[in-house]
Amino acid sequence: HTRERHQFGQPLAAVQAVAHQLADVATTVEVLVLAVERATADPDPLRAAVAAVLALEEAPGAGQRLHQVSGAAGLYADHPLARLTPRILAATVALGPGERHLDRILESP
Repeated sequence: HTRERHQFGQPLAAVQAVAHQLADVATTVEVLVLAVERATADPDPLRAAVAAVLALEEAPGAGQRLHQVSGAAGLYADHPLARLTPRILAATVALGPGERHLDRILESP
């Protein structure tokens, strides 16, 4: 969407503020992917707790930033964000409170 929509005579993705938001989201996604990959490669409860805390802390904000830069397009049923947002919300509910995972991290040897 941000490559196709033009503002100020250029693609929205070329606007520096939008590009920075997209870069932040890309970085967040990479960190989350690495955390989940490490947690699944070695079923260590500490790694799982760290991945859960990262997901709970970062995924909702990343989704909000994507909605912000895409404007109302993310509300259309055929837009990828319309499918992503409920998945983020469901994951945060399934993971439970972040404090529980933080306690696991603090209690680990």
